[in-house]
Amino acid sequence: MKKYFIIIACMHSAASFAQTAPPYPAAPAPATAVSSIEYFIDSKPEFGSGTVLTGFTPAVDITSFSDVVNVSGLPQGFHRFYIRSKDANGTWSLTGNSFFDNYTVPVYAAAPAPATNITGIEYFIDSKPEFGSGTALTGFIPSPNISSYSGPANVSGLTQGFHRFYIRSKDAGDKWSLTYNTFFDNYTVPVYATAPLPAANITAIEYFIDSKPEFGSSTPLTGFTPSLNISNFNGSANVSGLPQGFHRFYIRSKDAGDKWSLTHNVFFDNYTVPLYAAGPSSPPNIVAVEYFIDNNDLGFGNCTPIPVTPGSNIAGLSANINVTGLAQGVHRVFIRSKDANNKWSLTNFSVFDNSTVKA
Repeated sequence: MKKYFIIIACMHSAASFAQTAPPYPAAPAPATAVSSIEYFIDSKPEFGSGTVLTGFTPAVDITSFSDVVNVSGLPQGFHRFYIRSKDANGTWSLTGNSFFDNYTVPVYAAAPAPATNITGIEYFIDSKPEFGSGTALTGFIPSPNISSYSGPANVSGLTQGFHRFYIRSKDAGDKWSLTYNTFFDNYTVPVYATAPLPAANITAIEYFIDSKPEFGSSTPLTGFTPSLNISNFNGSANVSGLPQGFHRFYIRSKDAGDKWSLTHNVFFDNYTVPLYAAGPSSPPNIVAVEYFIDNNDLGFGNCTPIPVTPGSNIAGLSANINVTGLAQGVHRVFIRSKDANNKWSLTNFSVFDNSTVKA
């Protein structure tokens, strides 16, 4: 008998067996023709007790049949209609159902009279007076449909702010329309005596950090040319003595008319990147490798050694693992290494199957 270190232990075997097909019952009898159709409304009677529908030709499949359903005496409103059929063998189908609305469309004695001309239009603001007591609008031509008319509304003496405007019309038959309404803002645009002065040059720029001093009391920035628009100016901000961490930086400008701009601000992180004295040294050689199986870890340096030639990278190392006396089945092998500075690596592991293959 020989033992082997199995890398892939997956064995397949196949065998063929004779099998007798089970007997199957005979095919079902063909469908018979539909011989009867009945319906009922709301309540569900026994099979054969519904109202019979006629006028169809018996067939296995009836898809285009139509008939009249009697709803006389049925209350107006929603009802449920049921229908089912029976074949020549006396077997009933499932019962289909559907909702319907039993609504009687009223009969009009005569067509409504044609629309008459609009003869009056009135409006009112905020409060709603009686019909005919609003402010009359004039200047329109009486017509059944007035769609492009415009007229002035008097808002003199009306307080500034939001108000509600109402309008309605009356026809030649003295019938009033619905009242339409909309909001409007009674706002007086101020009249400017003269055009605003032209923009003046920016003559000063200052900044501050975190706390906000009075205008003109911050740190000035120099080196720019006075202009109406300064968009690409770069200046230096002094952050010496500022604690490390997040701060808020503010900046504003003043023009030749001594008017200050809005104050712009932004966050920044005052962080000092540490200086490294020198680059890290090259990695030391690996001088020892050892392994153990399952839970037999005897501690660093006390497990089964693997011969190795010292080097900083031993990726191509191969070794024989002794599995003599190891129980058959799945096991876990652990491996680790030590460098010239006596520092051990992480412990890697792999699963293997110590099975016996018969010769």
